[in-house]
Amino acid sequence: MVDAAGELKTLLSDDLRNELYRHCYQMLGSVEDAEDALQEVFVRIWRGLDGFERRSSFRTWAHRIAINVCLSALRSRARRPPSVEAGAEIEETSAGPGGDASSRSDVTLSGSPHERYERHESVELAVVAVLHHLPPNQRAALMMRDVLGFTAQESAAALGTSTAAVNSALQHARATIGRLDTSISTAAVPATPDTVRLVGQYVAALEEADLTALLRLVGEDTSWAMPPFHAVYRGREAIAGFLQDGPLTYEWRHVLVNLGARPSVACYARRGGAGPYEAQAVDVLEIGHDRIRRVTSFLDPQLFASLGLPDRLSAEQPAFST
Repeated sequence: MVDAAGELKTLLSDDLRNELYRHCYQMLGSVEDAEDALQEVFVRIWRGLDGFERRSSFRTWAHRIAINVCLSALRSRARRPPSVEAGAEIEETSAGPGGDASSRSDVTLSGSPHERYERHESVELAVVAVLHHLPPNQRAALMMRDVLGFTAQESAAALGTSTAAVNSALQHARATIGRLDTSISTAAVPATPDTVRLVGQYVAALEEADLTALLRLVGEDTSWAMPPFHAVYRGREAIAGFLQDGPLTYEWRHVLVNLGARPSVACYARRGGAGPYEAQAVDVLEIGHDRIRRVTSFLDPQLFASLGLPDRLSAEQPAFST
């Protein structure tokens, strides 16, 4: 008989709880969904303690439960018909046949599995921004292998599939990320003057509702995504329509979150010209060739508390400046 009190004490340790929460958040891309999933993980662990046979570590067993809870949530989400606005498309997330999986084998988080979780929240958002492009099975394989550091055999057991299937999903996931020309890394990247300038221009254009200035910052291959939703606006024309009908109908103020692995800004909005600015989204930007290549906008006000940010700014808040 497993010592339930002892195992629950381990379960409720800060390190493991944080790992499981971050695991759920990275898979689901939503604070609310991650919190709901975490509660389901705890319920399943409590119910399964007597059957835990210690063939693996308690941590490994807990993560197996978490990955399956998240997969169920993603599949349930996929069964709901998406709401797509004019000008948006449903992002194609399957690597498809013929992807060169060997071209990018370095899509990993550096350090031990424990160290991989000891990072700034804005870096974690960058990880979710990348994972958002993958279908559930590939997202799970990448999480198990490259993020959590499990073996192919452990991952296959957790996902209820074969080692070959896990390796195939991992290869497709790496190929997809390779085509995005992006990597998951916890290493801080020094902010260059060009990066600082582009971030400043981006937020200034939003705060001044200057569509022309915003469109100068993006290219025809630029995309604007809003996980966990699947709709993506791609190219100047689609982005222009989205901005005119949505963000530019609000007044904005911004707070710099991080200029490390990905430039990130917290976005506060109000409408009607009165009252405080309310927390709305955290935008993670990917910049290259003197353009913004991708905006991943996390429409999740609950993120602000985890970033140590207030949920509102006063009407006197000055415009953003670098």
